[in-house]
Amino acid sequence: MYWEPGSNLNLRPMKVTHMTVLLCLVLTPLIFAVATSNRPAAEQDGFSPLPKKETNADRFRRGLSPLPPTRRDRNKLTPRASAVPCIPPPSDKGTLQLHRVSNGNKIGYVGMDFNEDNAYSVHRGRGQALIVIIPPAPFGVPINLVAENGPDPGHPYLGAVENGQGDLGVGEAAFAYLSGTSGVSGNILPSFSAGTSLTLDHGGIESQIWTMNCQTRQITAQWTNPDGQLAATIFYDPDADFLGLTGDLQAVSESAFEVTMTFIPG
Repeated sequence: MYWEPGSNLNLRPMKVTHMTVLLCLVLTPLIFAVATSNRPAAEQDGFSPLPKKETNADRFRRGLSPLPPTRRDRNKLTPRASAVPCIPPPSDKGTLQLHRVSNGNKIGYVGMDFNEDNAYSVHRGRGQALIVIIPPAPFGVPINLVAENGPDPGHPYLGAVENGQGDLGVGEAAFAYLSGTSGVSGNILPSFSAGTSLTLDHGGIESQIWTMNCQTRQITAQWTNPDGQLAATIFYDPDADFLGLTGDLQAVSESAFEVTMTFIPG
């Protein structure tokens, strides 16, 4: 039907039937689905599409330089190995076992007797070894070694007595005898007033010079020279039969050799 403005055409309202309602219910979802099926998925969800990750190949095709290298965390913490705990010796009394450094051979023990000059020497058997007493906390600090069965109760400390030739340094023939002494505080210059068992002319005296390793129980020495330099080599001279300390073993004697000293509890 065609209608022109001004005409007297009477329009009648459309009659709504059950069939009309049913068609509307069926066709409306189909029309909506067709309308939205052509939209991008990102727009349908209400999100902007994610940008594509750029690769070096993409940049090379466009004549660009490569991407900067990925930085790794260099400060990432890694588990630290736990330190081996120090275990105190089962006894504060024991002997001092000696080994030759050059070949590792055991040569004996610090003996309970002096040599003819009242310096400590070496005995092969433990039955003739000097028994020393260590302090309750012997690790990490200089300690004294006190002789329990030494030959001179008046000078019970296992100390070092300089031979009177000066500092125990590199290129110097000076050395110190291991002998009985009175107590001298550690980390100070040698004492010239402390007592000693040594019968030879001598220089300064030190006693608190020993340090014990808490795992191996090896005992090392640290003699302090008047100029502040340290000497730490323990040696045995079989020709003169004495134990001593030096800063230059080659300058002392051709027959002398370096030894290690280890505390054996019991």
